[in-house]
Amino acid sequence: MTESNLDVNAWADLAVSAGAKYVVPVGLFHDAFAMYESKYTSWNSVKLGPKRDHITQLASAVRARGLKFGISNHFFENWGWFHHTSQYDTGDPQNYALYNVPESETTTPSLTHRTNWLNRAQEMVDKWHPDLIGFASAYGSKTRTRVLSSIFSIMLVRPAMIRVPAWLMPGLKS
Repeated sequence: MTESNLDVNAWADLAVSAGAKYVVPVGLFHDAFAMYESKYTSWNSVKLGPKRDHITQLASAVRARGLKFGISNHFFENWGWFHHTSQYDTGDPQNYALYNVPESETTTPSLTHRTNWLNRAQEMVDKWHPDLIGFASAYGSKTRTRVLSSIFSIMLVRPAMIRVPAWLMPGLKS
């Protein structure tokens, strides 16, 4: 498939014919390239490459067919994902907007990275008001606690957007 052949309506029709109730694409993978127009990075599918906002187009097609729409954000993984060295473009400060500022994989992500992640997560909620939002993170308990705190902050702004199991937050009113 090439970009010119991408048909979000065909994808949405396929989801319906398969009996899907939700469509949840990865909007922002760990590589930091956004598949939508983002005010937080020029590394996105509208400014570079295909020049299309895939996520907004897919969200419209999916919802037009009565399906629930969700979005997945894996950007938190970006902070320690890339090997930063002068041998590769990952070591060039001009590319830090894509590869992130070098950080040790054995430390907690910096406040700068956590803030950048939270801004992008909030942008996704604000853009699409998703029925489901997914995050990827494989960090220790301190970092997970901080990430969950950020998610719950988003949830307080838009309580219907993020579903949290009752066992995870006893006493939380949804």
